[in-house]
Amino acid sequence: MADNAIDTLQDALTLTVDAEAGYETMVSRAEPEFRHVAVRFREAHNKHADQLAAIITAHGGEPDRDGGVFSMVNRAVVSLRSAFDEIDANVMKQVADGEEHIIEALGKAGDSLPEGRDLAEVRAMQAELRELLNDAPGQH
Repeated sequence: MADNAIDTLQDALTLTVDAEAGYETMVSRAEPEFRHVAVRFREAHNKHADQLAAIITAHGGEPDRDGGVFSMVNRAVVSLRSAFDEIDANVMKQVADGEEHIIEALGKAGDSLPEGRDLAEVRAMQAELRELLNDAPGQH
């Protein structure tokens, strides 16, 4: 696999790990009507991180699951915000914006892959995130 493909997969993995970290913090602070949304996104990102890491490894790369600076920023922002407010519909707009960045990164990763199982997995991840966004309160 070309280095470009591994790089785009790693970019998607980093964003996914960052998002998972944010949702981990959000789960405990979300209002009851939003908690299930945070749990579903956290679980999806955990699963996607495993899948992306496996694809990178299968093609000779070494996945970095430490996340980026945004892991720390996500936790800090959610914690600070929730010190004043619980997680509610206002935060859902930010959630949707963040998820769009991940969907875009998965698109770039998919574009760098040849036809086959790995491409199908990456496209399925995109579809799952779009479905979760469509099902989220305040996104209609």
